[in-house]
Amino acid sequence: LSVENTGTAATTAVATVTDAVPASLTLGTVPAGCTAAGQTVTCTIASGFAVGASVSFVIPVTPTAAAIPSVQNTATLSGGGDPGCPGQPRCTSTITTPVQG
Repeated sequence: LSVENTGTAATTAVATVTDAVPASLTLGTVPAGCTAAGQTVTCTIASGFAVGASVSFVIPVTPTAAAIPSVQNTATLSGGGDPGCPGQPRCTSTITTPVQG
């Protein structure tokens, strides 16, 4: 998961990235700054996240047979002082990844 502040000011509150990892993926150990509850991973970004700054969280997963031929995953950003998030398109990203058997 990668987040970049493309706004015009640093964040004024903690931002939260939420990723509902599909059931066809087995979740590994989440990185520092993240927690997992079932298949839902939540990562936090401290207030004061600067304009142009980016941060990445590597969420390790292993596909199961149910993931073939592809898996779709969506992550959503909320908070940070942006009243438009999570409702605006800039606050959500979906990716489809092919999985070979």
